[in-house]
Amino acid sequence: RVGQRLELPGYSQSAKASKARNAVLSGMVTLERPASQETLRVRLFDKSGKLDTKARQRLARFLRDRETDEAKRPPPRLMRALAYLADHFNGRTIVVVSAYRSQQGDESGASRHSTGEAIDIRVEGVPNEVLRDYCLTLNKVGVGYYPRSSFVHIDVRSKAVYWVDWSRPGEPPLYLPPGESPEKYDAGASSAVSPAKL
Repeated sequence: RVGQRLELPGYSQSAKASKARNAVLSGMVTLERPASQETLRVRLFDKSGKLDTKARQRLARFLRDRETDEAKRPPPRLMRALAYLADHFNGRTIVVVSAYRSQQGDESGASRHSTGEAIDIRVEGVPNEVLRDYCLTLNKVGVGYYPRSSFVHIDVRSKAVYWVDWSRPGEPPLYLPPGESPEKYDAGASSAVSPAKL
């Protein structure tokens, strides 16, 4: 069943992930965006692994800012991450919770959503813990785990970063070290840890 793990002697999750990344991607991705009631099934890469420019345009439109209707072409590395996810989870639908957000909604300009480099997702039938664990095997990505929300954040960057945000939807961020319990912080987020220190 999804979420169960069978460990065998000599088996390495990182080796399996590395082998999968070196294999030829199918490139076919099925996406759903409940907020706009849209679905998109598209082949992002051809059989030789070359990015499909028309598919990139379609994906940009699908991941557009819902408030301004502005679209931004997603980076090829983010598209490749989506293709890896689709392949790894046997073509299951990737549900997009949030994608490109123009800087009008991000005054600091620090969010990778505002540059089109980030996406918040879940995968149908896959626990977010399992999705998080697979995302952590990808190269040079940021992975944000939100135990009290319905998604996993993934973005592309120059080095790997991981954080856990225990806040509930609509609350200020509550960043904690990955293994730490949130109970002692429930009274307020003032003691939260900056993700840069994780």
